[in-house]
Amino acid sequence: MKKVMRVMVGLVALMSLMAVSQAAEEDYAVWAKRMPITFSGYQPPGGGAPLTNFPVLVVLSESEAGAGFSYSDFLSPPYGDLRFTADERETPLDFEVESWDVEGDSHIWVKVPELTAETIIYALWGKAGVDVPECTTNGAVWSEGFAAVWHMEQVAASDVSANGYNATVAGGSVASVKGVVGAGNSFNAGYLTTGSPVNTAAGTISLWFKSESVGSGQKAIFATGNTVYDSKPHTLLVRNGANLQSYAPSSYMTVMTIVAQRWYHVALVRDTGVEYIYVDGKYIKSRTCPTVGNNQNIYLGSGYSANFQGEIDEFRVSDFKRSAGWVWAEYMSVVSNEVFATYGEPSFQDLPYLKVNEVVEVTSVSGILTGTLVFTGFSATAVSVYWGRFDGGADSEAWDGSAPVGSEMVPGDFAAEISGLTAGTNY
Repeated sequence: MKKVMRVMVGLVALMSLMAVSQAAEEDYAVWAKRMPITFSGYQPPGGGAPLTNFPVLVVLSESEAGAGFSYSDFLSPPYGDLRFTADERETPLDFEVESWDVEGDSHIWVKVPELTAETIIYALWGKAGVDVPECTTNGAVWSEGFAAVWHMEQVAASDVSANGYNATVAGGSVASVKGVVGAGNSFNAGYLTTGSPVNTAAGTISLWFKSESVGSGQKAIFATGNTVYDSKPHTLLVRNGANLQSYAPSSYMTVMTIVAQRWYHVALVRDTGVEYIYVDGKYIKSRTCPTVGNNQNIYLGSGYSANFQGEIDEFRVSDFKRSAGWVWAEYMSVVSNEVFATYGEPSFQDLPYLKVNEVVEVTSVSGILTGTLVFTGFSATAVSVYWGRFDGGADSEAWDGSAPVGSEMVPGDFAAEISGLTAGTNY
């Protein structure tokens, strides 16, 4: 079966021909390539309920599988034509690009409306003349109860949620280093500070950290308080020698023994006076903490006792208690992305993709429309141009005129003459 791509053009004020603008909503059928992504790796211990609006990590890199994934396939570089959709390839999904590396891995967070082991989403790319959607910069990915999210991509880390808790550097220098996702921050004498988004009644704080050493002495990984060395903080996580300890007014609890130069994921979950502690996606222990401590600011890389010496990445604050399945998925999506997510083979879309370039040799009654057939889809492709005083849609008889461009076409440039027009008429 041949597929016909109809291009509608018009004559305006006797001077120029122009293509009719595309619909306000994007038609993902005209994106050049797609790739299915599934999440059969979502298998939390003990079973897991569906997660609502969960930000999953998608990692893209060059591949020759199927139709291939290449950064050169992007027609609105660097990634203006990247899109994600639900499994029917119509509903757009919010996403945020954390890092983009045309010579390596790129990291993208995609908000999945309902995450189960059966969930399928699609990545799409390959369309010229489009820009990244607003969701990539307005915090839409982090709408499900997130009070603040710092990717630590910059030294003065920006809050990528919509709440604006942007951090500033204090006390000394902070360096940018390779993190668990994209870049992270390295701390020694300096730290980051901002107003505290922590809910003292109930909430979740999660982060990745790596300690430079496990020598003697106490080093504060992060804290909330009215001052950086507040002795009555609401929340404090420290490395004390080789022990990871959590503080809640007014006592320390040893969580576990840690080693140097290894990344750990920690989640502190509080609800109705109880703190639940998870490390690397697993529940470790809990305790009562009925007293509310000081909570005016949050300090990353410092707190009561002494500054942290090590690295921190992906620091998140939520304003309610996260489930055990959520914490596990947050950990697994990063540490074992190739297990958590399955990337199918990229393929070309079913439909041909054509783009209009410009109109040349314009007269009062004619012109030549130029364009490019980018790819042909899976069937032999014929291209024709239709014009008229009214939009005839898919009914070829409703147009005033038409001109065949070619049949059995191959990708490449083309030109079509638009003639027989009436001067002074808009088409």
